[in-house]
Amino acid sequence: MDSESKPAQGAKRIGDLLSEAGICSADELAKGLEYSKKTALPLGRVLIMLRCVTEDDLKSVLHAQSLMKFEGLPATLAVRALSLSRESRISMEDSLKQLGWQTDKFKGSGEPEELKEIRQKLAECESRLGPEHIDIAERCVDLGDVYFDHELYGQAEAAYMRALAICEKVHGPVHLQVANVLWKMANLYFLQDRFSEAKPLYMRVFEIRQGILGAAHPEVASILHDLAELHDVQGKFADAERYYYQCIVIREKYLEADDRELVDTLKRLVYVCKRL
Repeated sequence: MDSESKPAQGAKRIGDLLSEAGICSADELAKGLEYSKKTALPLGRVLIMLRCVTEDDLKSVLHAQSLMKFEGLPATLAVRALSLSRESRISMEDSLKQLGWQTDKFKGSGEPEELKEIRQKLAECESRLGPEHIDIAERCVDLGDVYFDHELYGQAEAAYMRALAICEKVHGPVHLQVANVLWKMANLYFLQDRFSEAKPLYMRVFEIRQGILGAAHPEVASILHDLAELHDVQGKFADAERYYYQCIVIREKYLEADDRELVDTLKRLVYVCKRL
C-alpha cells in the first residue's frame, strides 16, 4: 500500500486529519474515497488530482502522522497545527512551534540529563507495571514539568493529558491527584493565553478541592486566586474582584495581616476595583 494512504499505527488516518483540520469538506473526502477505491490510487494523490487539497497540505498531514506515531504528538494538537499552518500559510514546523511543540529544541546541545532520566524511569515503570498504573501518571507529570520548564508546551500538554487519563481511570473524576494534573494543565493553557481552555479546568480543580478539603482550605484559596488572575488578565474585573475577595476571606483566617501573600492579593483586589 502506498505510504500516502497507509495510516500510521496509533495515528489518525489522512482523511480524518484533513477533515478535522478543515482542509477539505466531508463531501470532498467522500468523493475522494470513492474515486480512490475505483482507481486503487492513494487517497492523498486523488484529493490532489480533484483539487481538494494541495501538495503542501498533503505533506503537512503526512508530517503530522509521522509526529503522532514517533514523537507522541497528540491528535488534537496535530489538527490545530494543520489548521494554523493552512490559515497562516506557514510550515507545519512553524505552526507547531507557535503552539508550543518543538521536536528540535535540543538539537546540537543534546537532551538535558534530567529529561533523559525521567524518560528512562517512565520506560522502566511501563515495563514493570504496565501502561496504566498510577505510578506511570506520576512519571508523566514529572515529564510534563520538565517539558514545561524548557518551554516545550506541546510535549508538556501531551504528558499531562496522559497522566490525567490514568488518574481518572484509577481514581475517578473527583480526586486530589486528578485536581493536581488539571491544575498543571490549566496553568499551561493560561501561560499560552488559551484562557477559554484554562477556565473549565480551574473550575474543576476548585470544585474538587472544595469538596474534599473544605471551603476554607488554603488550597481552595490558591485556586480562587488563580481564577481571579485568569479574569484579571482578560479585563473581566467584576469576576476578578469576586474571586480575589473570596480568596482573601479564606487567607485572612490562616495568614497574618502583614503576610506578603495576603498583602499582594489585597493589592490586586484594590487594582481591579479601581477599574470597575
